[in-house]
Amino acid sequence: LRLAQRRYKEAIEFADADLKTNKDHAVANLAKGQALLLDGHADRAIPFLSRALKSTNTNDSFIADLLSRAYISNGQYSEALEPTLLMLVYSDLKDAEATKNVKRRLQMILKKDPFARSEVLNVMEIVQKRISNPDKSAYAYLALGDILDLVGAKKEALVAFTRGLENKPGVGRAYLRIGIIKEEEGDSRSASQYYEMAYRYSPKDRETAARLYRIANRSNAKLKLDLAFQLKKRLRALSSGSQVASDPASSLQLP
Repeated sequence: LRLAQRRYKEAIEFADADLKTNKDHAVANLAKGQALLLDGHADRAIPFLSRALKSTNTNDSFIADLLSRAYISNGQYSEALEPTLLMLVYSDLKDAEATKNVKRRLQMILKKDPFARSEVLNVMEIVQKRISNPDKSAYAYLALGDILDLVGAKKEALVAFTRGLENKPGVGRAYLRIGIIKEEEGDSRSASQYYEMAYRYSPKDRETAARLYRIANRSNAKLKLDLAFQLKKRLRALSSGSQVASDPASSLQLP
């Protein structure tokens, strides 16, 4: 109530009363940290919010959000990685807007601090220990792969995509992104293999079909010639909005 009324000094006083008897009191640490942050003292809020996050066993994205904001306000971008990745892991997959905001924040951190790029996968390993849901873990790694790809950290993006696919192998977009990175590296053979996998799982995706069609026409791509013809017909169908089979992949003879 005091925080809602912006009575930050009173909120801190009440929190201090509980912290005198128990310095790890989760609620008191959260209240004091939030009050300090809202009152413009991000640097002083950090230790209390950090203690609050460690003191709770719940997947509390709210505390992680506050700690992430405090670090960013204080210019500590690398330190903001862990709570921001926790926010990503704890994200409600059905809340598209909230998930988008987390991705934007993480992208900003990685752009601001080059060191954060080299550390993000190590931090992600630490974060993963707090969850036991394979789907959540897979989603977080795949989302992280997209973000790393966007900021130009291609090597790290490959690792993130690969780890995500270990728990959720049916995500066509992840295979597509790996294929694109491999093609940019000049490895057409590997790229074609990943494009094939992407097509198997996402046969209605036009970008996947287009990239597989283009690479099928290259002399060094080991794809059957008739596959290029079939893909060309599929691309025409997708472009015109024509109906395709319920399982289009079954009608194509992929090598």
